[in-house]
Amino acid sequence: MIEDQGEPALGADFEATRHPWLAVPIRDLGLAIADSPLEPLLAEFEAELERAGIRRLRPRFYLSTEWGVNEGTIAIAIPFYLARTELTALHAERVGHVEGVGGRDILRYFRHEMGHVVNYAYRLYETEEWIELFGPMTRPYLEDYQVEPFSRRYVRHLPGWYAQKHPDEDWSETFAVWMTPGLDWHADYAEWPEALAKLQYCDRTMAELVNRDPIETSAELDQDVSELGFSIEDYYRGNPTTFGEAISPPGIDAALRSTFEEYRHAALSTPSGPRQPVSRLIARLARLDRPRLSLDRPFS
Repeated sequence: MIEDQGEPALGADFEATRHPWLAVPIRDLGLAIADSPLEPLLAEFEAELERAGIRRLRPRFYLSTEWGVNEGTIAIAIPFYLARTELTALHAERVGHVEGVGGRDILRYFRHEMGHVVNYAYRLYETEEWIELFGPMTRPYLEDYQVEPFSRRYVRHLPGWYAQKHPDEDWSETFAVWMTPGLDWHADYAEWPEALAKLQYCDRTMAELVNRDPIETSAELDQDVSELGFSIEDYYRGNPTTFGEAISPPGIDAALRSTFEEYRHAALSTPSGPRQPVSRLIARLARLDRPRLSLDRPFS
């Protein structure tokens, strides 16, 4: 285990004194899923897969720099900083948020990434119905994407209206909602016909895949933790979301723009006009298209 070496010293070497392992290459830190906080969560997730009827497909899990599944593989990358509590705390300190806060949240990410695995393993993205519901995989994958905050065409699972980012993410978010234990998606999305149609497609498709072996079985790893020759300090130095910069969920900038753009132009056209608090505008927008589903209900 990485151990703290006493109270931090003052001055320029504050971080190095508090965390002497910051300069050590990540591959030399002995990070592994076994005997880490992730191990029991993976066991719980395996049980979820079994209950969901996913028995012919088992992903490979490994530690890397971030969450992800390379297209055409069935290997799920987990951020290395989730393997040790002190690294998780450091990440929260440096970046401002953690994608996987506690076991419940990590399981949420597992379900999302498993959606990618299913998509690639069975090449669902090549089928006509998948394309009709979610869109073509060839659509540009943009980090800064326009969102519709109150849209009922997409499920809500990860923060940042992530299903709206790309057809691949739309499917994975739909799959994650479908797979979440104890979630009555039939009722939650009953008044969201387009999102419900995607969930019903997922339900029907997963029933059809119960006894089918996957087409793709590649478990090729990308930036496996055992190959990371740079240090944790290098990792954060090269990460644009660190060192006090503004942190927000994916897509939040575009979401704010899409929500307020119309009102910004109106304000510019009458610069001397009265100003109103943002809370009043948000309440008005919510009344215009208030979904039956509360904002946090699908996350349970």
